[in-house]
Amino acid sequence: MNRLFLVCALFGLCAVGCSKSSDTVTESINKSAATASPSATSSPTVQPTRRTDVSNANTDTGAQGDVTGAYFPTGTLLPDFSEIEHLSLATIDDQGNPAPLNGFIRPKRRSAQDYKLVNPKLTGKNLTFSTTTVNGVSYSFTGAFQRLADFSVNPPPSDEVILKGKLTKLLNGNMVIEADVNFTYSAGS
Repeated sequence: MNRLFLVCALFGLCAVGCSKSSDTVTESINKSAATASPSATSSPTVQPTRRTDVSNANTDTGAQGDVTGAYFPTGTLLPDFSEIEHLSLATIDDQGNPAPLNGFIRPKRRSAQDYKLVNPKLTGKNLTFSTTTVNGVSYSFTGAFQRLADFSVNPPPSDEVILKGKLTKLLNGNMVIEADVNFTYSAGS
């Protein structure tokens, strides 16, 4: 399921990029047709355009790059965090359309429910989020990307720490433990 989501996410990114080129070609064709045909100049055809802007209230429009992908913790996590397999971030929805920053923390146990991100914010290189509560447990994170880029096009080396921050585990809203965590990037898992 996770691989399917990531494949769909990457396909959506490609589709969004291709649609911008196709919109430009369509506009050029329409302009050429309008100048070649006298009847076309009196009532130009308006083509709908697809939204390719992914800026939103949860993502700083000045930030450079696309952070869509899976982020795996490096090293050995403390026992209280050992259930975490990876963090998933995306700027597209399940259908591959541009969307506000979203994601989840995926537990290692496949039958376990994901911790969906609540109000994730990317301001410049700084990332903050909290998660939904599952069986009384939730997480929060405050950290920063070491660098930003369009990782789907130019992924960093698999051993490069790309995201660092403080991860907090809560039980029934009360802090259980807090730890510094480093993450590497992967386009799929």
